[in-house]
Amino acid sequence: MFCLGYQSKSHSCISPTGKSSGDNRDLKPRLAMMVGNNHTLWIEKLPAIRFALNTSKCESTDHTAAYLTFARELRTLDQVNTDLRSVIHNDNFVPEFTPYLKRFEGYMSQIKENIEMSQDRQKTYANKSRRPSPNYKVNDLVWLKLHPLSKACQNRSAKHMPRRDGPYIVLSQRSPTTIVVASCDKSDEPLGVYHTSALTPFLNGTETQSPEVPLKKRGRPRKQPLIPRGTAGENAIMSASTPPRRDGLRRCRGRM
Repeated sequence: MFCLGYQSKSHSCISPTGKSSGDNRDLKPRLAMMVGNNHTLWIEKLPAIRFALNTSKCESTDHTAAYLTFARELRTLDQVNTDLRSVIHNDNFVPEFTPYLKRFEGYMSQIKENIEMSQDRQKTYANKSRRPSPNYKVNDLVWLKLHPLSKACQNRSAKHMPRRDGPYIVLSQRSPTTIVVASCDKSDEPLGVYHTSALTPFLNGTETQSPEVPLKKRGRPRKQPLIPRGTAGENAIMSASTPPRRDGLRRCRGRM
């Protein structure tokens, strides 16, 4: 906004996303180094930091962000003001456009390969500290993670409630990480779909044990059919108990 000449008077109170949090994490130490003791000059340092971030090579792509966006490297202020021949040396002036596009296409394929190698390397590091998930099968008994709520009127605290309840039976498996569970009494009626992180194998317990807080079927209750008013028979008796619509007051809403 500083480069375009706009001034921000107010901003919305929202929480930043993952991309914004990552950018802020990279921006804070650079601003702290360039601002020093005068913290009011931080907005004047943003263009220089932006140029440095756009012209630095990324480890995963082995190219700069400016090259991936504009297919060329950015020129510095000295090159723009003093040396016009840098346009030719930096491939900004292209006498033949077709070889330039072919060379850029080769770079893009190499960049994609570098990104895939970087992702595989990060996956290897992440899987070292990851435990393999249990291989749940149909008719297996599992504990289910609970999310209890505190109720002061009933003298109940969520800290002292059990974290898991069960047993429940595995009805089916929709994907490697999603399991459909059901109660042991009604094994044909699904209670919901849960992630494998919310399940624990039922090892310490008896099969005759029942859940302390049985789960209820997820979803909205079934809609009741609308009964028109003034119809004969039982419908007339049922419709008489329903209050009439107050359309007149609805049209006058907000009036004194």
